[in-house]
Amino acid sequence: MIDRRNFIKYSSASLLGTTLLNSCQRNASQESNAVRPNLIVLIADDLRWDCIGSLNDIIQTPNLDQLANQGTIFLNNFVTTSICPTSRASIFTGMYARSHGIWDFEIALTEKQWHNSYPHLLKKANYNVAFIGKWGLGGKLPEAKFDYWGGFAGQGSYYTETRKEHLTSHLTSQAEDFIGSQNDNFCLTISYKAPHVDDDPQDPLIPDTKFAQQYQNITVPRYQSEGTARSLPEFLQNSEAQLTYEQLFATDELYQKSVKNYYRLISGIDESVGRIVRAVKQQDFAQDTYIIFTSDNGFFLGEKGLAGKWFGFEPAIRTPLIISSLKNPVLTPQKVIKMSLNIDVAPTVLTLGQVNLEPQAFHGNNIINESHNAREWWFYEHLFEHPRIPANVGIRSARYKYLSFPQHDYEMLFDLNLDPQENINLVTQDNYQAIAEKYRQLIQESRQNLS
Repeated sequence: MIDRRNFIKYSSASLLGTTLLNSCQRNASQESNAVRPNLIVLIADDLRWDCIGSLNDIIQTPNLDQLANQGTIFLNNFVTTSICPTSRASIFTGMYARSHGIWDFEIALTEKQWHNSYPHLLKKANYNVAFIGKWGLGGKLPEAKFDYWGGFAGQGSYYTETRKEHLTSHLTSQAEDFIGSQNDNFCLTISYKAPHVDDDPQDPLIPDTKFAQQYQNITVPRYQSEGTARSLPEFLQNSEAQLTYEQLFATDELYQKSVKNYYRLISGIDESVGRIVRAVKQQDFAQDTYIIFTSDNGFFLGEKGLAGKWFGFEPAIRTPLIISSLKNPVLTPQKVIKMSLNIDVAPTVLTLGQVNLEPQAFHGNNIINESHNAREWWFYEHLFEHPRIPANVGIRSARYKYLSFPQHDYEMLFDLNLDPQENINLVTQDNYQAIAEKYRQLIQESRQNLS
């Protein structure tokens, strides 16, 4: 098990997920003229990468752990923009935000962008496509674009006056009904609200009552020293992330309540995964079913005196990614250390569905093709307009992280091998000037190439 407090220094012990990846490719070849697999894409909201049981000493997620143990877990998975609508648009289309242009909650995908999304392309390839949960994008809800629609606009609520069942469980009940009605190939996307905060400032993290006593008799250690907050520039100390920290984590009592409820919300997702797996197995489909599990962004749990996401620090941009076959599980859990991104989801799902990909159609890669070159670096961008969320862009490589806050003319550079918690800003040190300049140039090139 990986110590979550030192969550970068593990790569040399990890294994390339060749077994599942080769199995995916072999199955796709064998099934090209036969039965294609079913596809289930599960997208959590604000679930950071290390909050599943196999990577965390406290949280209990037996169903997610089983998926990881029978498939492939991508240990260096990231989002290219850490906010709900932008990341979801990138997941659907495989494109960077600078190209799809969805920076807030009001903008919808254009028809051209939709036609390049994985739900549309799978529907075009005669899959029954279904969507359940938080749509997360602007514009009119695209009910007519799916064969089954169970989505909703906005953030949704965990409980309502008319719905006494917790939202996560309610979405899962819809999924069970859909799976139980299927005879042909399907692609089901479930977009959870959990573990995102609710709108009630007095009780923002509301788990299912069945998990109310979970973790009651333990004390969750803080993720990082509070002293690191003082090393941040003033504009970050006074940002929306700091205000959210005050609401969730400011006192020890509040911290324990908030983190435990965050964990309990994840337990609800884990139970949902178990129910979905059982529903598939009860149907005993002739074809295989692949489950792809990920999240739209991460979440600060008090690191640096922050909460929320938005900024290019590891807790906000690093998310889980698991791909698992239900009919052909691997014998040994596979761990991929290559950096993967949310823009890889669409081309990977389409490849599993045996849809031919047009060259240059996506910024992301098909990551079940292990022959693709490992990324040396990738570009982060967050341009959501908010008075207390400063825009930031950056470069994340295997070793270094460079962040720029252009509105404040402020830069950061971290050596992730020596400083995995990103506390020591090296950008003004003489021996790091060449690295900083290289990353400044990469940002300029990325802007030009993606615009």
